[in-house]
Amino acid sequence: FSLSIPKLHIDNATVTTDVLSNNEDIYKPVLLKSLAHYKGSAYPSTDGNAVVYGHSILPAFYNPKNYLSIFTTLDTLNATDPITVRWGDATYTYVVEGMEVVDPKDTRVLRYHNGKTMTLVTCEPPGFTTKRLLVFTRLAQ
Repeated sequence: FSLSIPKLHIDNATVTTDVLSNNEDIYKPVLLKSLAHYKGSAYPSTDGNAVVYGHSILPAFYNPKNYLSIFTTLDTLNATDPITVRWGDATYTYVVEGMEVVDPKDTRVLRYHNGKTMTLVTCEPPGFTTKRLLVFTRLAQ
């Protein structure tokens, strides 16, 4: 599927589905050419939480068309900012509800959420792996 975030100038970024994030041999090559949908999380528009993760680097090197830097400015999103997902022939709009910085071992984001949600995940601060930024969104009604 693909993901667009107009505020960040991200337009139809490819998302590879069902990627295991605990296997570097699998996820590192994927993140060079796409965003990644965490295996076992929900799919867009279905009940549960779709988890999508991507790279961030130092903000001076941000380029919304480069998958190595694509999620660098996620922290500039605000509540109600839209995120569009194209899944097959359908288009869905999610709305940002909030964000949180957590320890990399905090896996609660992978658990089921009530409703149709999507969480975007990247490293925080950009370019470092010390924490994770979680951006929580909900499917617009």
